Amino acid sequence: MPTNSQRPTQRQSRATQQQDAQFNDAQAAKLHEHGVFVASDRLYQNNLVAAIQYYEQEKFNNTLHAAQLEQNRTTTNGTTLESPTPIKTHIGHWSGPLNFARLFLLRIQREVNAVAKMTNTTAVTSAIKGTSKPLAVIAWAYYIPRLFYTLLNASSHHNKEGNANAGAYLWKNRFNISNDMAWLGTGLTTCGITMNWWSLPLLGPHGMYLTVGLYAFDVINTAARCQSEINSLQQLANTRGIHQNTKDKITAKIDYLKAKRNANTLVALGLLTGMAVSLCPPIAVVGASIVVATCLISFFCKDRYLSKKEINTSTNAVALLHHKLVLHVAKQIDRMKKKKPTENRRKKIERYQAIKKKLDTWQWKPNSEQTAYSELNTILQDLKKSSSTDVAAQTFFASKPKTETELNNVLAPFKDHHWKHNKSVAKYYKQLKATLTAKKTDRNGIENNALVRSNPQTAAA
Repeated sequence: MPTNSQRPTQRQSRATQQQDAQFNDAQAAKLHEHGVFVASDRLYQNNLVAAIQYYEQEKFNNTLHAAQLEQNRTTTNGTTLESPTPIKTHIGHWSGPLNFARLFLLRIQREVNAVAKMTNTTAVTSAIKGTSKPLAVIAWAYYIPRLFYTLLNASSHHNKEGNANAGAYLWKNRFNISNDMAWLGTGLTTCGITMNWWSLPLLGPHGMYLTVGLYAFDVINTAARCQSEINSLQQLANTRGIHQNTKDKITAKIDYLKAKRNANTLVALGLLTGMAVSLCPPIAVVGASIVVATCLISFFCKDRYLSKKEINTSTNAVALLHHKLVLHVAKQIDRMKKKKPTENRRKKIERYQAIKKKLDTWQWKPNSEQTAYSELNTILQDLKKSSSTDVAAQTFFASKPKTETELNNVLAPFKDHHWKHNKSVAKYYKQLKATLTAKKTDRNGIENNALVRSNPQTAAA
């Protein structure tokens, strides 16, 4: 992996990009956004540089900041970004957890209300009516910051010539804008009826039909968004003159996007089915239960399914694991540097920086797979030992260091994956598998039983 001093210039990167893959900057940006290349790939840095050039030309500040951050984290001795973090990034930190809480509250309220009506529980029904108005406001107010920020960016967007060019920005974010505008408009309409802000005789007590129609729109919008991404990658896969390895990587990413499209569309269909069934009073509780169950499946199962699917469709799961470890270690170093400096924290940063250097020099070579497995296994063992020691005393509410928890989240999808490998690397694969699945460490950070079982020499010692 090149250092900052070895980072290719714009002319070099563009020439290499055209020679190896014949992709322009816009196409390189599309490849980067879908994670077609990983840190150990030969084309990764060149493709990332070309993508950054495209974001700079088109003034896509959010994606530019994310790409520059990834470049710094995947480059040896990467420097800290001087540009401020975009507002959208800050919004993203709280929008996910807040959205889950918002949706779960709304759907649980609908479930409890349906059960109360079915059992004629007056007290519960009265309590639900007391919460309907504030929840009706929460239902649409969530979309205001996201939509306002997107439209504000579009109004001030300029192209590389300095001319106003909101169309490119709006087109890039068309699915997000249509989603937010539809949900905000419907939420305001139904909330206005609940609050008696206005009277809509055509809707009256049948405002639920408008919400069901919105869920039907959500199915179409979700499927169209995923299919648009698939079509764009299929066009790149059909580009003349690209290397077969690059084409295989794009095809693998298309397979992952198809799985993502199917999962997201099924979730949207589940929500639509539940809302449609809720329109029938005798079985409204069944429809509400379908909606709550689909919500839980979406948040707790779909992400795990997609993260494993990403590995299963990858052309090289070991390289993908390495890429995620590089980003994880760099992120932890940045996070610890921002905290109050202490001697223990300084030592931990040094350990992580040593691991980062090893990750930066790791390469996947088809002719030396044994070495690649063995080296990555050693790095992973060092990382697990370093992550399990924290500078702060562990408490009842924080039994694990944050570094260890986040590392476990990175490794979780890889633990039960069966990578394609030949007999010559079976031994090294089993050792890496044991390192991934090992759960506990002793005070010295040495992994227990799992690693011993995978290495008879260690057991004998």
